Amino acid sequence: SSATRGTRLQERDKHWTEKHVHEMTERDWRIVREDFNISIQGAGHNIPPLRSWQEGRLAPEIERYLVSKFEEPTPIQRQVIPLAMHSIDTIGLAETGSGKTMAYVVPIVDKIMQLRASNAPSVALHGPYAMIIVPTRELAQQIELAVKPIIRNLMMTVLVGGHRVEEQSWAMRNGA
Repeated sequence: SSATRGTRLQERDKHWTEKHVHEMTERDWRIVREDFNISIQGAGHNIPPLRSWQEGRLAPEIERYLVSKFEEPTPIQRQVIPLAMHSIDTIGLAETGSGKTMAYVVPIVDKIMQLRASNAPSVALHGPYAMIIVPTRELAQQIELAVKPIIRNLMMTVLVGGHRVEEQSWAMRNGA
């Protein structure tokens, strides 16, 4: 009928910010990527970027932290988080200060929280569940500072060259 056709035209003409996820078309997702200067190649090109933190389906405590700290995801976070949540290996290129650390760490922490929720309370002693390897001590410490507020109830151990092996071994024995 002409009424149904008119409704479809109205929905198609709505801006992507006014649509629910299930209303989004391939064209809408392409426009979202263009609006945030996101380009993607290879596997995962069919995984849509986040339009908001709420679309990330993250653990509630992670989502609360992100919403309180950052108004909305940065372009690299918009695309990398969904890719990582689908276990797709990703290389992301973005400027310093663009949110790369959170883009890669948020899915890791979310997965660990899922493991903890499904296992015994002593699950921390069965780890480590994730390992982030970086080329410099400064970068390791920067990542630690960025991640600590999200993982208040998880154990994290940073191992860096130049620190006493005994101290780092002790930290690992306490769980990671």
